[in-house]
Amino acid sequence: MSKRARKYEAMYMEYGRDPDHRCGQCSNFIRFDYHGKNLQKCNGYGLTHSEASDWRQFWAACGMYNKPFEGQRPLIECLTHKAIADGPIEGQMTLE
Repeated sequence: MSKRARKYEAMYMEYGRDPDHRCGQCSNFIRFDYHGKNLQKCNGYGLTHSEASDWRQFWAACGMYNKPFEGQRPLIECLTHKAIADGPIEGQMTLE
């Protein structure tokens, strides 16, 4: 998977795509208020307070559409740990 893949593309790559449904119709789509902001998140991608994990209800759903996601590791954590495990980017400066 490309490091630059968008979050919804990463979900499609991991779980497949369900073009017949939208994220906003899914049981994993969560809306909540946090410090006066209305946030929309995907339980499968990961629940953070960052705008980087905001989700859109009109996106095509992934293969996890209406499937329970309890007890699984959110995709954002898998992507973050993979990026760390891959090591520095070629040509990147290090502190060593």
